[in-house]
Amino acid sequence: MRIYSIDFFKLLFAYLIAFSHFGVNLPGVNIAVIFFFILSGYFLGKKFYHKRSTSEKNYSGVHYTIDHFKSLYPHYIFSLVVMFAYFLIKNIYLIISGSPSATTISNLFERLYGLLPEIFLVQNIGFFDGGMNYPLWQVCALLICGYFIYTMLCFNEKLSTHLIFPLAIILIQTYLKSDVDIFGTVGMFYIPLIRAFSALSFGVLICKFLRSDFYNNNIRKYKNTLNICSILALISIFIGAYNIFLIVVFFIIAALVEPSSWLNKLFNKKMFKDFGAFSYCIYLNHALVIWFVKDIYNIFNINVSKWISCLFFFAVLTVYSFITKTIVDFFKNKIKLQ
Repeated sequence: MRIYSIDFFKLLFAYLIAFSHFGVNLPGVNIAVIFFFILSGYFLGKKFYHKRSTSEKNYSGVHYTIDHFKSLYPHYIFSLVVMFAYFLIKNIYLIISGSPSATTISNLFERLYGLLPEIFLVQNIGFFDGGMNYPLWQVCALLICGYFIYTMLCFNEKLSTHLIFPLAIILIQTYLKSDVDIFGTVGMFYIPLIRAFSALSFGVLICKFLRSDFYNNNIRKYKNTLNICSILALISIFIGAYNIFLIVVFFIIAALVEPSSWLNKLFNKKMFKDFGAFSYCIYLNHALVIWFVKDIYNIFNINVSKWISCLFFFAVLTVYSFITKTIVDFFKNKIKLQ
């Protein structure tokens, strides 16, 4: 059964991330990034336990990764190709128009080189930079870390959830301290991957705990406590309580999946059913729209207030994402029909 309240928050956090990259310092954006990883881990665990309880017990990490890839890749590649086409046309125009420079040409070839690992979703494994569409590092990290986590669950679920995942979370978060939004390579550690592994592992543990007899028999009955904790957790996101983000996200997800909670009753509406898929398009497209909006301002020498600029960015991003979602979904359905 789909949980529309989760879809609502996915879209909310996707816009938060988009506006932060646009230069608007909104509260909660750092936790918004980690929220998607933890939520992905929750659904990874949910899929694993569902497969294990059915006849599909041979469903491995390879199968999971392939299915995840098929789900994510059509919108991913469409967004990436459009962004590269925009970048290519823009740079060719600059060269032809008589204002070429060594930096422009060098930047063009650098982007061409960087496009190859990004197409194959290996742009964030420690050997390449983040890529042209820089927010897509998250998709790469999700696929790579998701494969290993699902495989570990298949190999030994009890060892993974009782020892390996908790230990990984403790060690990684101790290493990262309270900062949940850092990049780069530190020594032998590539930060995007270990960030993703920690958060995905935590999402799996949340899923396991919410399915447990202990939760259902001893904790679930304290409905008012869960409601209060989830509201406080939601507030804490917007006041910058990043040092307790694991606790915060746990209470939010627990409340969103609990049918009797205030958050679920408020946001679990069928009108939000497309918000989850739309949030993915917002995330994929916002870097290109940032480029486009800034280019428009520069070309026409537009100088507007911050609020007008944000409204324009919001409108362009929303309309463009709706168009791209419609186009990609049309071709996906057409291919399935054939």
